[in-house]
Amino acid sequence: MSIRARCLLILVLVIPAATALQAQSFTEFCRTVRVVRLGQWAEYDVAGGRSNGSHLRFAIVGSEQRGDSTFYWYEVTTTRGADRFIGQLLVAGLFTATPDVRGLVTKTGNGPQIRVPDMLIAVAGRQIARSVASEIVRHCSSGEVVGPESVSVPAGRFRALHVRSAEGDAWVSADVPFGIVKAHLTDGSEMSLTGRGMDARSSLTEQ
Repeated sequence: MSIRARCLLILVLVIPAATALQAQSFTEFCRTVRVVRLGQWAEYDVAGGRSNGSHLRFAIVGSEQRGDSTFYWYEVTTTRGADRFIGQLLVAGLFTATPDVRGLVTKTGNGPQIRVPDMLIAVAGRQIARSVASEIVRHCSSGEVVGPESVSVPAGRFRALHVRSAEGDAWVSADVPFGIVKAHLTDGSEMSLTGRGMDARSSLTEQ
């Protein structure tokens, strides 16, 4: 068999196997990242797009038992210059298209923290939930695997899976809380991981 024929045979055998492995890795990632752990947090810098210059922090800062279900306090903090917003949702099924939100507390700047009335939770909760959690849902439901790549971000260098969907490109890893290492979104913004950990505490201190 010629060298050229041998190379073609190797490609025919190896490429489908590699594609299957990538798909398996992505399926495993989607399954793993849905497991929420108390204390997990991740922070991102955003460049470009509507949120240019923002710093984002996502964390699980508490939990409550409701019947047979465990609900988690999911905290989203957005900082841009002197402006700061903190939102906490009591939610089950965080990585779903329609999270079941049972509580919502917000704080803007130096103002008081406000517990949102139950009748408004459905609307306000959905707006805050559009973040890393919803990005993961979209990529896991419609993502096309490009392949494994080495990615450098302020938090370090990661071996991540490059995934593409209608929302943009994301580099994901099960080693990172909430899964996303870096993302290029269709509005021109880029999210880059700046830190991560498992020791998150609530940013809201008022009773």
